[in-house]
Amino acid sequence: MNQTISDMMTRRSIRSFEKKAIDPVDLNAIIRAGFAAPSAHGSRPFRVAVLENLDIRERMTSVMTWFQPIVNAPVALLVLGDPTVCTLSEFWTVDCSAFTQNILLAARSLGLGTVWCGIAPNQENIEKIRSVLEIPSLLIPFCAIAIGHPASSETFKAREFDD
Repeated sequence: MNQTISDMMTRRSIRSFEKKAIDPVDLNAIIRAGFAAPSAHGSRPFRVAVLENLDIRERMTSVMTWFQPIVNAPVALLVLGDPTVCTLSEFWTVDCSAFTQNILLAARSLGLGTVWCGIAPNQENIEKIRSVLEIPSLLIPFCAIAIGHPASSETFKAREFDD
């Protein structure tokens, strides 16, 4: 099987990580892969904040308890959307989804684990994150992604599908 397809088929949501830093070269490659995602009319409304500061990640978890993996990971990304740059503003969520999926797959290709912690389009979630972070008003928090070395060596296994 092609390696890219194999990575897609074995990607999993990882919530437990080793206490090991991410190589900055790998993190940069993962983020660049995100920015290679398609977007409606090439508007690229996605923005990203690298969250290495544990205090910031703990503040997010204080209002979104299911975000605990971003505290467990050595780094997290906050994906933000800018609807003002879209030809049709409602497409920013679709574009940010493509951006996020590219990040998840790029990390998997490097042997790193991730979990996508959703924020938008739920307005209550958006307001919770805004209550603990200073986010420019034009940007909307879309999701957080925990990234790290998986704690288990049995992490990446193929999914079962009914044919």
